[in-house]
Amino acid sequence: VDFRPPVPAEVSATGKRTSRWSEGRTSFESSERATIQGPQGEITVTATRKWTLAPDGNTLTMDVAISSPQGEQKSTRVFARQPAGE
Repeated sequence: VDFRPPVPAEVSATGKRTSRWSEGRTSFESSERATIQGPQGEITVTATRKWTLAPDGNTLTMDVAISSPQGEQKSTRVFARQPAGE
């Protein structure tokens, strides 16, 4: 799917995003590549996000990897289901 990355109005940017389920449908992965035309020239940014639901259904983990000319960043976010009423 084509998309426009969130950049200031004076900057031109285009992007492409693809998503797919893993084999067995235990996780979902989204990959994107954006090309940005700015005052200093063209840069490319790539990102992957992988969401994995634990077998018990109570924990969702999102692994993120972003690569740009400034380097690579990786992070993990963990979301825990709260008991009803909390």
